[in-house]
Amino acid sequence: MRIEPLIAIILVAAVTTNTVSVLLQKKYKLYNRLSKRYGAYIHGGIILPFWALFFAIVFYYAFSYGELTDGLLNATVSIFLVVISLYLIYASIRTLGFWSLVNGNFFNKGQQSHAKQSVYGHLQNPMYIGFELLVASLAIAYETYFLLVIAGLMFIGLNLVQARFEIPS
Repeated sequence: MRIEPLIAIILVAAVTTNTVSVLLQKKYKLYNRLSKRYGAYIHGGIILPFWALFFAIVFYYAFSYGELTDGLLNATVSIFLVVISLYLIYASIRTLGFWSLVNGNFFNKGQQSHAKQSVYGHLQNPMYIGFELLVASLAIAYETYFLLVIAGLMFIGLNLVQARFEIPS
């Protein structure tokens, strides 16, 4: 069984679900109507299973179909990318708060807008870039270059599509 199409389908499903869920909250305040207190939890419960499945299958693919590189350059580049990606994710959460993982700004959780301090002064979506670099680092470390294509698709889906809908009105 080919697993590559499944990875791409799950990525599209995760981006689509997240985008539609954000739009429902942003435009109609759907989750606030369902439960003002627990709206962010409902939204998180909808989007997180897709993202957890996506990252689980990406790691499975790298570990099962890839071969850990023995080249110094690949190892150095992949470690460098992991460090940068973890820093970007950490700095994003530190700046906007834990709720930034589930679009908390639409539920009055965490910061209400992008902070112009820290890493957000240099990058518009550092958390997304961190996740993309994490997938790219796996691709390089395990020589599964299909995952570089997935990282590129993540960039398009997260930074060019989803992020446009997340801009506060």
